[in-house]
Amino acid sequence: NGNAGFQQVLERLESDPVCQRLSLKSFLILPFQRITRLKLLLQVTPDSLPCCSSSPADPPAGAPGGSTDPTSLIRSLPLQLIKDCNENVQRMKSTEELIYLSQKIEFECKV
Repeated sequence: NGNAGFQQVLERLESDPVCQRLSLKSFLILPFQRITRLKLLLQVTPDSLPCCSSSPADPPAGAPGGSTDPTSLIRSLPLQLIKDCNENVQRMKSTEELIYLSQKIEFECKV
């Protein structure tokens, strides 16, 4: 069975010290964790620079009354990226739930 072979290989890889004994799921979620860290880094870094500090209450670039300076742009891009990632994660969770439910429910087909 192909799934059994995959499961054996996966278990062997997950127990390997090279993978630091991390599961496949931890490797798949890592990019999203990095995006969140990027947001935090970009929120803190410009405030520590005298040339770039601005009030957290400033509207993002492109917003009515918002500035178009690079600092505002730098702050707004990760927020949009994180929002898009969260929406896609929710969409994938919904798809996974539907697939799981469709496998558990037997549909009777009347022709």
